Amino acid sequence: MQSRKQLEKELAELPEPSIEQMAHSQKLIELLQSEINDQPEKVISFKRFMEQTLYAPNLGYYMAGSRKFGAEGDFITAPELSPLFGETLALQAMDILSEFDQKERALLEVGAGSGALATVLLGKLAELDQLPEKYFILELSPELIERQREKIAELGEHILARVEWLNRWPKCFKGMVVANEVLDAMPVHHFEVMDQQAIEIGVSLENNQFCWQKVKQKNASTQAELDRCIVDYQLPNGMKTELNLTLKPWLSGLYDAMEAGLVILIDYGGGAQDIFHPERMQGSLRAFYRHRVHQDVLAYPGLQDITSHVNFTEVAKAADQAGFNIAGFNTQANFLLNAGLLKCIEEKLNNEQEPLKQLKFTQQVKQLTLPTEMGEMFKVMGLTKNFSGQVKGFSVRDLCHSL
Repeated sequence: MQSRKQLEKELAELPEPSIEQMAHSQKLIELLQSEINDQPEKVISFKRFMEQTLYAPNLGYYMAGSRKFGAEGDFITAPELSPLFGETLALQAMDILSEFDQKERALLEVGAGSGALATVLLGKLAELDQLPEKYFILELSPELIERQREKIAELGEHILARVEWLNRWPKCFKGMVVANEVLDAMPVHHFEVMDQQAIEIGVSLENNQFCWQKVKQKNASTQAELDRCIVDYQLPNGMKTELNLTLKPWLSGLYDAMEAGLVILIDYGGGAQDIFHPERMQGSLRAFYRHRVHQDVLAYPGLQDITSHVNFTEVAKAADQAGFNIAGFNTQANFLLNAGLLKCIEEKLNNEQEPLKQLKFTQQVKQLTLPTEMGEMFKVMGLTKNFSGQVKGFSVRDLCHSL
Protein backbone atom coordinates (compact mmCIF):
# COMPACT_ATOMS: atom_id res chain seq x y z
CA MET A 1 0.00 0.00 0.00
CA GLN A 2 1.36 3.39 -0.92
CA SER A 3 2.01 6.08 1.68
CA ARG A 4 -0.60 8.77 2.30
CA LYS A 5 1.60 11.35 0.54
CA GLN A 6 1.94 9.13 -2.54
CA LEU A 7 -1.80 8.58 -2.67
CA GLU A 8 -2.47 12.31 -2.31
CA LYS A 9 -0.04 12.99 -5.18
CA GLU A 10 -1.87 10.44 -7.36
CA LEU A 11 -5.25 11.99 -6.55
CA ALA A 12 -3.98 15.50 -7.30
CA GLU A 13 -3.05 14.34 -10.82
CA LEU A 14 -6.55 12.99 -11.55
CA PRO A 15 -9.25 15.04 -13.33
CA GLU A 16 -11.35 16.84 -10.73
CA PRO A 17 -14.94 15.60 -10.32
CA SER A 18 -17.74 18.04 -11.06
CA ILE A 19 -19.85 19.63 -8.31
CA GLU A 20 -22.71 17.27 -9.23
CA GLN A 21 -20.43 14.23 -9.03
CA MET A 22 -19.07 15.26 -5.64
CA ALA A 23 -22.62 15.79 -4.35
CA HIS A 24 -23.50 12.27 -5.49
CA SER A 25 -20.38 10.84 -3.87
CA GLN A 26 -21.13 12.69 -0.63
CA LYS A 27 -24.45 10.81 -0.28
CA LEU A 28 -22.60 7.49 -0.45
CA ILE A 29 -19.90 8.78 1.91
CA GLU A 30 -22.56 9.64 4.49
CA LEU A 31 -24.15 6.21 4.10
CA LEU A 32 -20.77 4.53 4.69
CA GLN A 33 -19.91 6.81 7.60
CA SER A 34 -23.20 5.97 9.27
CA GLU A 35 -22.61 2.24 8.77
CA ILE A 36 -19.09 2.48 10.22
CA ASN A 37 -20.29 4.47 13.23
CA ASP A 38 -22.98 1.87 13.91
CA GLN A 39 -20.33 -0.83 14.40
CA PRO A 40 -19.06 -1.49 17.96
CA GLU A 41 -15.44 -1.14 16.81
CA LYS A 42 -16.19 1.61 14.25
CA VAL A 43 -14.81 -0.45 11.37
CA ILE A 44 -16.31 -2.41 8.47
CA SER A 45 -14.61 -5.04 6.31
CA PHE A 46 -13.15 -3.85 3.03
CA LYS A 47 -15.46 -6.36 1.35
CA ARG A 48 -18.43 -4.42 2.71
CA PHE A 49 -16.89 -1.08 1.71
CA MET A 50 -16.31 -2.33 -1.86
CA GLU A 51 -19.78 -3.83 -1.99
CA GLN A 52 -21.41 -0.52 -1.08
CA THR A 53 -19.20 1.70 -3.24
CA LEU A 54 -19.94 -0.42 -6.31
CA TYR A 55 -23.46 -1.73 -5.76
CA ALA A 56 -25.39 0.37 -3.21
CA PRO A 57 -28.83 1.05 -4.77
CA ASN A 58 -28.88 4.33 -6.74
CA LEU A 59 -25.49 5.36 -5.31
CA GLY A 60 -22.90 2.67 -6.08
CA TYR A 61 -20.61 2.98 -9.08
CA TYR A 62 -22.45 0.38 -11.16
CA MET A 63 -25.92 1.36 -9.93
CA ALA A 64 -25.90 5.08 -10.71
CA GLY A 65 -26.12 6.94 -14.02
CA SER A 66 -22.54 7.91 -14.88
CA ARG A 67 -20.99 6.60 -18.09
CA LYS A 68 -18.45 3.89 -17.22
CA PHE A 69 -17.38 2.17 -20.42
CA GLY A 70 -15.59 3.46 -23.51
CA ALA A 71 -13.81 6.71 -24.28
CA GLU A 72 -16.26 8.81 -22.24
CA GLY A 73 -16.06 6.56 -19.19
CA ASP A 74 -13.36 5.28 -16.86
CA PHE A 75 -12.01 2.27 -18.76
CA ILE A 76 -12.32 0.39 -22.06
CA THR A 77 -13.10 -3.33 -22.15
CA ALA A 78 -12.30 -5.65 -25.07
CA PRO A 79 -15.85 -5.48 -26.55
CA GLU A 80 -15.61 -1.67 -26.73
CA LEU A 81 -12.09 -1.89 -28.12
CA SER A 82 -12.96 -4.00 -31.16
CA PRO A 83 -15.90 -5.91 -32.70
CA LEU A 84 -13.37 -8.65 -33.48
CA PHE A 85 -13.53 -9.76 -29.83
CA GLY A 86 -17.28 -10.40 -29.94
CA GLU A 87 -17.19 -11.87 -33.46
CA THR A 88 -14.59 -14.42 -32.37
CA LEU A 89 -16.66 -15.33 -29.30
CA ALA A 90 -19.61 -15.74 -31.67
CA LEU A 91 -17.69 -18.42 -33.60
CA GLN A 92 -16.98 -20.22 -30.32
CA ALA A 93 -20.63 -19.86 -29.28
CA MET A 94 -21.81 -21.26 -32.62
CA ASP A 95 -19.78 -24.44 -32.03
CA ILE A 96 -21.14 -24.85 -28.50
CA LEU A 97 -24.77 -24.15 -29.40
CA SER A 98 -24.63 -26.64 -32.29
CA GLU A 99 -24.42 -29.40 -29.68
CA PHE A 100 -27.99 -28.62 -28.55
CA ASP A 101 -31.40 -28.83 -30.20
CA GLN A 102 -32.43 -25.56 -31.83
CA LYS A 103 -35.22 -24.82 -29.34
CA GLU A 104 -32.87 -25.34 -26.36
CA ARG A 105 -30.03 -23.07 -27.49
CA ALA A 106 -29.38 -20.09 -25.26
CA LEU A 107 -26.66 -17.59 -24.42
CA LEU A 108 -26.31 -15.93 -21.03
CA GLU A 109 -24.15 -12.85 -20.55
CA VAL A 110 -23.38 -11.87 -16.97
CA GLY A 111 -22.97 -8.11 -16.50
CA ALA A 112 -23.35 -6.89 -20.09
CA GLY A 113 -21.89 -3.41 -19.46
CA SER A 114 -22.64 -1.04 -22.32
CA GLY A 115 -24.22 -3.82 -24.40
CA ALA A 116 -21.32 -3.79 -26.88
CA LEU A 117 -20.57 -7.52 -26.56
CA ALA A 118 -24.23 -8.57 -26.74
CA THR A 119 -24.75 -6.47 -29.86
CA VAL A 120 -21.76 -7.93 -31.71
CA LEU A 121 -22.50 -11.50 -30.60
CA LEU A 122 -26.11 -11.31 -31.71
CA GLY A 123 -25.24 -9.48 -34.92
CA LYS A 124 -22.60 -12.04 -35.93
CA LEU A 125 -24.79 -15.03 -35.02
CA ALA A 126 -27.64 -13.52 -37.06
CA GLU A 127 -25.26 -13.12 -40.00
CA LEU A 128 -24.33 -16.81 -39.64
CA ASP A 129 -28.03 -17.77 -39.29
CA GLN A 130 -27.22 -19.24 -35.87
CA LEU A 131 -29.20 -17.05 -33.48
CA PRO A 132 -29.98 -18.69 -30.13
CA GLU A 133 -33.59 -19.02 -29.04
CA LYS A 134 -32.83 -16.80 -26.05
CA TYR A 135 -30.10 -14.31 -25.13
CA PHE A 136 -30.29 -13.79 -21.37
CA ILE A 137 -28.56 -10.85 -19.70
CA LEU A 138 -28.06 -11.00 -15.95
CA GLU A 139 -27.86 -7.34 -14.95
CA LEU A 140 -28.57 -5.57 -11.66
CA SER A 141 -28.21 -1.96 -12.82
CA PRO A 142 -31.45 -0.40 -14.18
CA GLU A 143 -29.42 2.33 -15.89
CA LEU A 144 -27.21 -0.18 -17.71
CA ILE A 145 -30.23 -2.27 -18.74
CA GLU A 146 -31.66 0.75 -20.57
CA ARG A 147 -28.36 1.42 -22.35
CA GLN A 148 -28.08 -2.24 -23.34
CA ARG A 149 -31.65 -2.29 -24.63
CA GLU A 150 -31.09 0.84 -26.75
CA LYS A 151 -27.90 -0.56 -28.27
CA ILE A 152 -29.30 -4.02 -29.05
CA ALA A 153 -32.44 -2.44 -30.54
CA GLU A 154 -30.23 -1.07 -33.33
CA LEU A 155 -30.08 -4.65 -34.67
CA GLY A 156 -33.84 -4.70 -35.12
CA GLU A 157 -36.90 -5.69 -33.14
CA HIS A 158 -36.72 -9.32 -34.33
CA ILE A 159 -33.38 -9.71 -32.51
CA LEU A 160 -34.30 -7.60 -29.48
CA ALA A 161 -37.31 -9.90 -28.99
CA ARG A 162 -34.90 -12.78 -28.22
CA VAL A 163 -33.23 -10.86 -25.37
CA GLU A 164 -34.44 -11.24 -21.80
CA TRP A 165 -33.05 -9.35 -18.80
CA LEU A 166 -32.77 -11.20 -15.47
CA ASN A 167 -31.90 -10.25 -11.90
CA ARG A 168 -31.24 -13.86 -10.85
CA TRP A 169 -29.92 -17.02 -12.44
CA PRO A 170 -32.20 -18.65 -15.04
CA LYS A 171 -33.52 -22.20 -14.57
CA CYS A 172 -32.49 -25.30 -16.55
CA PHE A 173 -30.14 -23.28 -18.76
CA LYS A 174 -28.58 -24.99 -21.80
CA GLY A 175 -25.93 -23.27 -23.89
CA MET A 176 -23.01 -20.91 -23.30
CA VAL A 177 -22.42 -18.39 -20.49
CA VAL A 178 -20.06 -15.42 -20.94
CA ALA A 179 -18.74 -13.33 -18.06
CA ASN A 180 -16.28 -10.72 -19.32
CA GLU A 181 -14.60 -8.64 -16.58
CA VAL A 182 -17.12 -9.70 -13.95
CA LEU A 183 -14.97 -11.54 -11.40
CA ASP A 184 -12.59 -8.61 -10.89
CA ALA A 185 -15.50 -6.46 -9.67
CA MET A 186 -16.59 -8.91 -6.96
CA PRO A 187 -15.99 -7.53 -3.43
CA VAL A 188 -12.92 -9.02 -1.75
CA HIS A 189 -11.52 -9.28 1.75
CA HIS A 190 -8.23 -7.43 2.28
CA PHE A 191 -5.76 -8.85 4.81
CA GLU A 192 -2.15 -8.90 5.97
CA VAL A 193 -0.08 -11.94 6.96
CA MET A 194 1.39 -11.58 10.46
CA ASP A 195 3.03 -14.50 12.30
CA GLN A 196 1.47 -16.78 9.67
CA GLN A 197 -2.03 -15.64 10.59
CA ALA A 198 -4.42 -13.44 8.65
CA ILE A 199 -5.14 -9.98 10.06
CA GLU A 200 -8.13 -8.63 8.20
CA ILE A 201 -7.85 -4.96 7.23
CA GLY A 202 -11.08 -2.99 7.09
CA VAL A 203 -12.19 0.62 6.70
CA SER A 204 -12.71 3.07 9.54
CA LEU A 205 -12.82 6.85 10.03
CA GLU A 206 -10.13 9.30 11.04
CA ASN A 207 -11.15 12.95 11.22
CA ASN A 208 -14.26 11.84 9.32
CA GLN A 209 -12.10 10.53 6.45
CA PHE A 210 -11.90 6.89 5.39
CA CYS A 211 -8.79 5.07 6.58
CA TRP A 212 -7.48 1.53 6.88
CA GLN A 213 -7.84 -0.24 10.24
CA LYS A 214 -7.42 -3.78 11.47
CA VAL A 215 -10.61 -5.71 12.12
CA LYS A 216 -10.47 -6.99 15.71
CA GLN A 217 -13.89 -8.63 15.90
CA LYS A 218 -13.26 -11.64 13.69
CA ASN A 219 -15.83 -13.60 11.73
CA ALA A 220 -14.94 -17.26 12.34
CA SER A 221 -15.71 -18.57 8.84
CA THR A 222 -13.97 -15.63 7.14
CA GLN A 223 -10.93 -16.00 9.38
CA ALA A 224 -10.72 -19.73 8.60
CA GLU A 225 -10.72 -19.03 4.85
CA LEU A 226 -8.08 -16.30 5.11
CA ASP A 227 -5.85 -18.56 7.24
CA ARG A 228 -6.44 -21.40 4.79
CA CYS A 229 -5.22 -19.14 1.98
CA ILE A 230 -1.97 -18.48 3.88
CA VAL A 231 -1.33 -22.20 4.34
CA ASP A 232 -2.37 -23.26 0.81
CA TYR A 233 -0.13 -20.73 -0.90
CA GLN A 234 2.62 -20.39 1.74
CA LEU A 235 2.20 -16.63 1.94
CA PRO A 236 5.08 -14.78 3.63
CA ASN A 237 4.73 -12.56 6.68
CA GLY A 238 4.22 -8.94 5.73
CA MET A 239 2.26 -9.66 2.56
CA LYS A 240 -0.98 -7.73 2.06
CA THR A 241 -3.39 -9.32 -0.37
CA GLU A 242 -7.01 -10.09 -1.19
CA LEU A 243 -9.31 -13.10 -1.22
CA ASN A 244 -12.67 -13.40 -3.00
CA LEU A 245 -15.04 -15.45 -0.85
CA THR A 246 -17.98 -14.72 -3.16
CA LEU A 247 -16.66 -17.15 -5.78
CA LYS A 248 -18.01 -20.32 -4.12
CA PRO A 249 -21.66 -19.24 -3.74
CA TRP A 250 -21.60 -17.49 -7.13
CA LEU A 251 -20.32 -20.55 -9.00
CA SER A 252 -22.59 -22.88 -7.03
CA GLY A 253 -25.57 -20.76 -8.02
CA LEU A 254 -24.50 -20.82 -11.67
CA TYR A 255 -23.96 -24.60 -11.57
CA ASP A 256 -27.45 -25.16 -10.14
CA ALA A 257 -28.94 -22.91 -12.84
CA MET A 258 -27.32 -24.86 -15.67
CA GLU A 259 -28.54 -28.09 -17.13
CA ALA A 260 -25.70 -28.36 -19.64
CA GLY A 261 -23.17 -26.20 -21.44
CA LEU A 262 -20.02 -24.10 -21.25
CA VAL A 263 -19.08 -21.12 -19.08
CA ILE A 264 -16.46 -18.68 -20.39
CA LEU A 265 -14.82 -16.46 -17.74
CA ILE A 266 -12.60 -13.65 -19.08
CA ASP A 267 -10.66 -11.36 -16.77
CA TYR A 268 -7.25 -10.01 -15.87
CA GLY A 269 -5.28 -12.02 -13.36
CA GLY A 270 -3.54 -15.37 -13.29
CA GLY A 271 -2.80 -18.44 -11.26
CA ALA A 272 -1.97 -18.24 -7.56
CA GLN A 273 1.76 -18.10 -8.25
CA ASP A 274 1.20 -14.84 -10.18
CA ILE A 275 -1.29 -13.32 -7.74
CA PHE A 276 0.93 -14.06 -4.71
CA HIS A 277 4.25 -13.32 -6.41
CA PRO A 278 6.83 -11.60 -4.15
CA GLU A 279 6.51 -8.50 -6.35
CA ARG A 280 2.86 -8.21 -5.21
CA MET A 281 3.56 -7.83 -1.50
CA GLN A 282 1.00 -5.00 -1.34
CA GLY A 283 -1.79 -6.86 -3.17
CA SER A 284 -3.58 -5.89 -6.37
CA LEU A 285 -6.34 -3.49 -5.29
CA ARG A 286 -6.67 -0.55 -7.64
CA ALA A 287 -9.14 2.04 -8.84
CA PHE A 288 -10.08 3.24 -12.34
CA TYR A 289 -11.12 6.85 -12.82
CA ARG A 290 -11.30 8.63 -16.20
CA HIS A 291 -8.87 6.15 -17.79
CA ARG A 292 -6.35 6.61 -14.99
CA VAL A 293 -5.34 3.75 -12.73
CA HIS A 294 -4.41 4.59 -9.15
CA GLN A 295 -4.27 2.91 -5.75
CA ASP A 296 -6.43 5.09 -3.50
CA VAL A 297 -9.43 2.75 -3.50
CA LEU A 298 -11.00 4.66 -0.58
CA ALA A 299 -11.30 7.89 -2.56
CA TYR A 300 -14.31 9.17 -4.53
CA PRO A 301 -16.86 6.52 -3.41
CA GLY A 302 -19.37 5.85 -6.17
CA LEU A 303 -17.35 7.72 -8.80
CA GLN A 304 -14.59 5.20 -9.52
CA ASP A 305 -14.34 1.50 -10.21
CA ILE A 306 -12.52 -0.72 -7.70
CA THR A 307 -10.99 -4.02 -8.79
CA SER A 308 -8.50 -6.69 -7.83
CA HIS A 309 -6.68 -9.26 -9.96
CA VAL A 310 -8.53 -12.57 -10.35
CA ASN A 311 -6.92 -15.60 -8.72
CA PHE A 312 -7.84 -18.29 -11.26
CA THR A 313 -6.46 -21.04 -9.02
CA GLU A 314 -9.16 -20.09 -6.50
CA VAL A 315 -11.72 -19.93 -9.33
CA ALA A 316 -10.77 -23.46 -10.40
CA LYS A 317 -11.07 -24.74 -6.81
CA ALA A 318 -14.47 -23.13 -6.32
CA ALA A 319 -15.67 -24.40 -9.70
CA ASP A 320 -14.56 -27.94 -8.88
CA GLN A 321 -16.34 -27.80 -5.51
CA ALA A 322 -19.50 -26.58 -7.27
CA GLY A 323 -19.39 -29.56 -9.62
CA PHE A 324 -18.01 -28.05 -12.84
CA ASN A 325 -15.33 -29.63 -15.02
CA ILE A 326 -12.45 -27.37 -16.06
CA ALA A 327 -12.52 -27.22 -19.87
CA GLY A 328 -9.34 -25.16 -20.13
CA PHE A 329 -7.36 -22.11 -19.10
CA ASN A 330 -5.56 -19.86 -21.54
CA THR A 331 -4.32 -16.37 -22.26
CA GLN A 332 -6.80 -14.16 -24.07
CA ALA A 333 -4.46 -14.12 -27.08
CA ASN A 334 -4.30 -17.91 -27.39
CA PHE A 335 -8.01 -18.33 -26.76
CA LEU A 336 -9.02 -15.84 -29.46
CA LEU A 337 -6.53 -17.21 -31.98
CA ASN A 338 -7.72 -20.78 -31.34
CA ALA A 339 -11.38 -19.75 -31.57
CA GLY A 340 -11.06 -18.05 -34.97
CA LEU A 341 -9.74 -14.50 -34.61
CA LEU A 342 -7.64 -14.75 -37.80
CA LYS A 343 -10.72 -15.83 -39.76
CA CYS A 344 -12.60 -12.78 -38.43
CA ILE A 345 -9.84 -10.32 -39.30
CA GLU A 346 -9.46 -11.86 -42.77
CA GLU A 347 -13.16 -11.28 -43.44
CA LYS A 348 -12.89 -7.70 -42.17
CA LEU A 349 -9.91 -6.91 -44.42
CA ASN A 350 -11.55 -8.52 -47.46
CA ASN A 351 -14.74 -6.52 -46.95
CA GLU A 352 -13.00 -3.22 -46.21
CA GLN A 353 -11.04 -1.57 -49.02
CA GLU A 354 -10.14 1.67 -47.23
CA PRO A 355 -6.47 1.42 -46.07
CA LEU A 356 -6.96 3.47 -42.90
CA LYS A 357 -9.83 1.26 -41.72
CA GLN A 358 -7.82 -1.87 -42.57
CA LEU A 359 -4.98 -0.49 -40.48
CA LYS A 360 -7.39 0.17 -37.62
CA PHE A 361 -8.52 -3.46 -37.61
CA THR A 362 -4.95 -4.79 -37.61
CA GLN A 363 -4.14 -2.46 -34.71
CA GLN A 364 -7.13 -3.84 -32.82
CA VAL A 365 -5.83 -7.39 -33.30
CA LYS A 366 -2.53 -6.30 -31.77
CA GLN A 367 -4.28 -4.73 -28.79
CA LEU A 368 -6.29 -7.89 -28.18
CA THR A 369 -3.35 -10.29 -28.50
CA LEU A 370 0.04 -8.69 -27.85
CA PRO A 371 1.66 -9.55 -24.48
CA THR A 372 2.25 -5.85 -23.81
CA GLU A 373 -1.45 -5.10 -24.39
CA MET A 374 -4.38 -7.35 -23.38
CA GLY A 375 -3.06 -10.60 -24.83
CA GLU A 376 -1.39 -12.09 -21.76
CA MET A 377 -2.71 -9.87 -18.96
CA PHE A 378 -6.22 -11.22 -19.58
CA LYS A 379 -6.95 -14.91 -19.08
CA VAL A 380 -9.85 -17.12 -20.14
CA MET A 381 -11.19 -20.10 -18.17
CA GLY A 382 -13.77 -22.55 -19.43
CA LEU A 383 -16.10 -24.57 -17.19
CA THR A 384 -18.47 -27.28 -18.38
CA LYS A 385 -21.46 -29.20 -17.05
CA ASN A 386 -22.88 -32.22 -18.87
CA PHE A 387 -20.98 -31.17 -21.98
CA SER A 388 -18.38 -33.22 -23.86
CA GLY A 389 -18.00 -31.19 -27.07
CA GLN A 390 -14.70 -29.62 -28.09
CA VAL A 391 -13.95 -26.08 -26.96
CA LYS A 392 -11.69 -24.64 -29.68
CA GLY A 393 -10.45 -21.77 -27.52
CA PHE A 394 -8.47 -24.24 -25.39
CA SER A 395 -7.38 -26.61 -28.17
CA VAL A 396 -3.78 -25.30 -28.27
CA ARG A 397 -1.50 -24.21 -25.39
CA ASP A 398 -3.90 -24.95 -22.56
CA LEU A 399 -2.36 -23.51 -19.38
CA CYS A 400 -4.28 -25.53 -16.77
CA HIS A 401 -0.93 -26.88 -15.54
CA SER A 402 -0.04 -23.35 -14.36
CA LEU A 403 -2.92 -23.28 -11.88
